[in-house]
This record gives sequence, structure tokens and C-alpha cells, in this order.
Amino acid sequence: MRMVGREPMPQARLDGLKYASILIPSYKLGIRSFSQKALKKELFFSKQYYRFRSMRSFLKVSSRCHYGLIFVFYLAEKATSVRAVSLSDVTAAVNIPQGYLEDIAARLRRAGIVVSSRGPRGGYRLAKKPNEISVADVVEAIEGPVAFVDCLETKTVCTVDKNFGSRCSSRFLWKRVQDSLLMEMRKLSLRDIVAG
Repeated sequence: MRMVGREPMPQARLDGLKYASILIPSYKLGIRSFSQKALKKELFFSKQYYRFRSMRSFLKVSSRCHYGLIFVFYLAEKATSVRAVSLSDVTAAVNIPQGYLEDIAARLRRAGIVVSSRGPRGGYRLAKKPNEISVADVVEAIEGPVAFVDCLETKTVCTVDKNFGSRCSSRFLWKRVQDSLLMEMRKLSLRDIVAG
């Protein structure tokens, strides 16, 4: 048995402590009088943190996509302006790093969502009217085709279908979710979002 403070620690607690050492910073475990109550508290919050972190990554929109949408929404608001919008203006207005924004703007330009002009009064503007550009157009220009699972992106046969000769229920589910999301994003234009 190991001593924690003045109390002996049973083997089950030691096993828990080994598990805790993965989740709890080692400097906290080095405290000699680490009480069982404190250990339980640390374990609880550590588990909650890891659960929260894993949930955050589930279907999470990338920063590039998030910033790209903010960028085009900003351009949609300025669509009636005669002057093109410079990236430094966008950076100052919505606090997106300019280097990151240049990559996003290049992707949108290649997809025909925005056009750019050079010179002292140069910058970016939308290539079409805001009501002619859907949210799906922007997302696909930045991220490529939307696919929740790999078998929805490629045309190859699903390994479940190939091996067992039955429909993959997981693919069926994600296709329905993906189709619903894409339908909503195709219905929403930039004008709809800006008008709010």
C-alpha cells in the first residue's frame, strides 16, 4: 500500500492514480498530501475536459471555412460600394489574420466567388450579386466537396457492401445528414445571411 498523507491507499485507488496520471499534470500528483477528495475532483474535471475536447472536434467547422464565410459576408455588406475592399480593411474590421486571409481569398478567387483588382484602389469584391452566391458555394470553394465520411466522397464501393453484401447503415445515416445540410446551405444566399 502507498501512503497518501497519513492514510494508506488501497490497490484500487493506486490503479485509479495510475489512470489519473494520464489526465492530471504530474506536478499535482507529486503533492504528498493529495487527498482522495482532491483526486476525485481532479479526475472529474479532467474527464470532462477530454470529453468536451473530443466533442468539439466532432463535425467542427475549420477556422479557414469560418473565416472565409466572415470574409464573403463582409464583402456582401459592401457590395453596393464602388470601391473594392482591401484585405487590410477586412483584417481591421473583423480581426482575421491577413496572411490567413490571403490564402482564403486566393481559393475564393479561383472558384469565381470573388474578383480582385490591383493598384492603390485595388482589393476584392464579389464576382456576382450576393443573392446569386449560396453558402454552399463558398464552403465548397474553401474546403472542397463536403463529405462526412470517405465513402460519400469517393465513388468506390463501400467496404461493408463489398464484404457483406448489405447496405451500410452508417453511410445511409451520414448521407441523409449531409444531404439535409447541403440543401439548407444551397438555399441560403449571402444576401439572406446579411439581411439576417
